[in-house]
Amino acid sequence: MRNRRVSVWLVMAAVVIWVLGSLGVAAGAEPDNYRFTEAEGPMGNGVPHAGVISASGDWDTSYFYVPSRGDVTLTLSTTARLNMFVNVYRYSAGGLVYVCDLGAFAGEEEVHQLDSGLYYVDAFVTDHYTYPAYPIAYQVTVSGSVSSSAPSSASTHRSGVHVQEINETDRSSAQNVSPFINYVGDISAVGDIDWYKFSVASRGEVRIGVTKVRGGAV
Repeated sequence: MRNRRVSVWLVMAAVVIWVLGSLGVAAGAEPDNYRFTEAEGPMGNGVPHAGVISASGDWDTSYFYVPSRGDVTLTLSTTARLNMFVNVYRYSAGGLVYVCDLGAFAGEEEVHQLDSGLYYVDAFVTDHYTYPAYPIAYQVTVSGSVSSSAPSSASTHRSGVHVQEINETDRSSAQNVSPFINYVGDISAVGDIDWYKFSVASRGEVRIGVTKVRGGAV
């Protein structure tokens, strides 16, 4: 039986989407696609990464690489005192694994032995202890076994691709999506529907993921 090329349509709303599977790419190549799609980086060894938390709910994300297992020093400097926190995650097997956290006091520093790989740093503010005054400036520094390029055994960070907003009226206007790319779309008004499509060359497993929704549910 000849393989048939099948077109599939997706309808999504204000999300980041990814597609992988029976499209001629190994599943192991699937990139990170949680809420870290727009992470800044890579962070340099010993170079302070500065940022600002502009309002409640604002999260800043950056990434760095560890070329080989070794000690990495994490330093947080902030004006928020008790309210500022940093979480560190390692990308592994298509997902993110919590590694450690840092926070509470300006100038806090910790040393952790990290395995080779791709890491994400998530900076945020909580009002659990006091009510902070925004904006809040901070600096996060990683030093030690840190590299600006991915080791051969690790995944490489991939940023999201913003989809043009064209207010599709039906699936005939659906936009093409490719495997292992994080697509970032927006809903511009009430009633706006975004359509996407991809083709499957042969029968096989296809995974479709929704990774982040801003301002509501899908």
